[in-house]
Amino acid sequence: MKPWEKEHDEDPSQEGGMALSSLKRTAKMARELVDLIGPNDTLPGWVQAKLTTVYEDLNDVHGYMMGLDRGESQSEVQEAINQLIKRHRR
Repeated sequence: MKPWEKEHDEDPSQEGGMALSSLKRTAKMARELVDLIGPNDTLPGWVQAKLTTVYEDLNDVHGYMMGLDRGESQSEVQEAINQLIKRHRR
């Protein structure tokens, strides 16, 4: 059993598959965007904002999962995420 499943009341069997499917689609789209966007391209503000939000959300999930995998409690991981969010809002 994975560390994050221990603190999970629902049946995680379907959720893992859905999460993997979403991550694979996200990774594919990210690779396509990397090929489309050049370093000197000017992007609309809404595109930049969406990309920032995707990064921040994925970074939060990554930190949560990695922290639980290292044996940190869910509350410790959540506190670390809250600190990151506060820094991003300044």
